[in-house]
Amino acid sequence: KFIWELPPDVTVVRLAFDTKPETVPTTSYDPAINEKEYDALVDGAMYIHLRYKNDGGWGPTTHRKILVDRTPPEPFTLDVSPVASTTDVQLKFSATDTPSGLDRHELVVDGGNAIKIPLSEVKDGGYVLSSQEPGDHQVTVKAYDKAGNYTPVDGKYKIEGETPEEIVARLAREADEAPKPTDWGLIANIGQLAFIAFLIGYLWYERKSFRREKYTAKKEADELRD
Repeated sequence: KFIWELPPDVTVVRLAFDTKPETVPTTSYDPAINEKEYDALVDGAMYIHLRYKNDGGWGPTTHRKILVDRTPPEPFTLDVSPVASTTDVQLKFSATDTPSGLDRHELVVDGGNAIKIPLSEVKDGGYVLSSQEPGDHQVTVKAYDKAGNYTPVDGKYKIEGETPEEIVARLAREADEAPKPTDWGLIANIGQLAFIAFLIGYLWYERKSFRREKYTAKKEADELRD
């Protein structure tokens, strides 16, 4: 969409839109318009040509160049290699774009927020993802050109070690399997109850023995009296 300032004395404008830098427009718009939208775009350099007319006749033609790029970067491959004995991952990729050139890369790990990677941080076609969590992961690398088009490629990698979920499960399992700590208060209460029960039993036994001895003594006394 092109927009231009329309002087108050201009009555007619002529427009053309093509791939030639010096075209003299012949399509007239009367009354004069101050904007025009085109959708017949082709990749590369295109030009709009604009000419004004007032009471004095036609003025010179103004030419404006634009660069069109609707083609995303070329498809590329991604090699993902965890770095041994670390939680780092080495990404190897090499994207190219002809119409406007590459602008940046973006990384998305496990569907999270995009990480913008300037071209200067991609060394020899490689980039290191550091401090990754243990477990299985998926990464997407997007190559953007300067027109905003992008080409994605997906990869997977695995970091050895326990995931946070596995750590939680293991700790819960160990807690269930571990011997329970001794409840000395409960043991003391049980001991007191046992002692009281023993005293009650002992007193009951002594009372019963006393009654039995009393009965025997009374019987002997009666026999002696007889």
